[in-house]
Amino acid sequence: MNTTFRIALTWALLAALAGCSKDSAPTSGVPRADRAPVLLAFMSERPPSPAFGADIWFCDLSKSSTPYLPRNLNTASLEGPCGLSADGKHLAFYTNRFPIGSSALLLLYDVRTGVTTVPHWTNTLNNVQNPSLSGDGRYLATQYLVSGFADINVAMEDLVGDSLLPLPNLNAPNYINFDPFVSADGKLVAFATDQPGSLGNYDIFLYSVPGDSMIPLPGLNSASSDLAPSISADSRYIAFQSGRPGGAGLIDVYVYDRQTASLVPLPGANTPLADYVPSISPDGRYLGYSTESEGGRDIRVYDLQAKRVLELPGLNDPYFYDYFPSLANSPP
Repeated sequence: MNTTFRIALTWALLAALAGCSKDSAPTSGVPRADRAPVLLAFMSERPPSPAFGADIWFCDLSKSSTPYLPRNLNTASLEGPCGLSADGKHLAFYTNRFPIGSSALLLLYDVRTGVTTVPHWTNTLNNVQNPSLSGDGRYLATQYLVSGFADINVAMEDLVGDSLLPLPNLNAPNYINFDPFVSADGKLVAFATDQPGSLGNYDIFLYSVPGDSMIPLPGLNSASSDLAPSISADSRYIAFQSGRPGGAGLIDVYVYDRQTASLVPLPGANTPLADYVPSISPDGRYLGYSTESEGGRDIRVYDLQAKRVLELPGLNDPYFYDYFPSLANSPP
């Protein structure tokens, strides 16, 4: 499989909207640039990425909205999707590069040193994809193929303890359990699934690792597909995408408040086209997501406190796709 399950599923949902490339240059006039204490990582097909490939780019929004290539990270192979730890010091990412002497598909990258390593136990699983790291980078959650497309499980590795953690009641056998996101403290895993108890094609479930049980999320799920969860560092907010009726477009991004069991208003965030694969910042203030609003794929960042989309001139390439963001605290 040349791309991840998340890419394949999202692309299928967007097939009616997607074009081949962006076809217009930026409009004249340069808007003011916002600043936010956020490190952004995302996939991009812009050069020097080869045709039909993608690289991982960083952007420290506290300093500039101009993205840059992290040192020693990318190759001529596909890189991404990726997940930053909340402290911005670690990155887990998918690749099809096959490191020398290894068939690993998920790698770890140290943002400060530029060193890439292989998480051993995770890569003993079949076709691992969609990585997520805990706040300090100790725990790595991923999905893997069990016996076929409709039998996918979630796994979590303790990178310090050098072991796979038992998750007895997380995965329902012979169902699709995917898109995991591990909380900052490593105690919760949000994921998408079609297992019994779901309302729609896919729902967001929340699993307690120490309690080995599901935590109710009243008011979050719908009869449509609810996917791509992301959790704030205090585990209060869960961002996700949904194709439910009543939204602004085909797919919209949402934020669920576990404290009030309700959705957070996001005026101006969604568009008539697709907005998807959100990433909420550790402090719960900012929401990064992919959007089709300009006719291609771009990254947007929304300020949940100010209720507006940030002005980030220079972030998106005018001709090539930028998508699948991950937000973290700006590194020290």
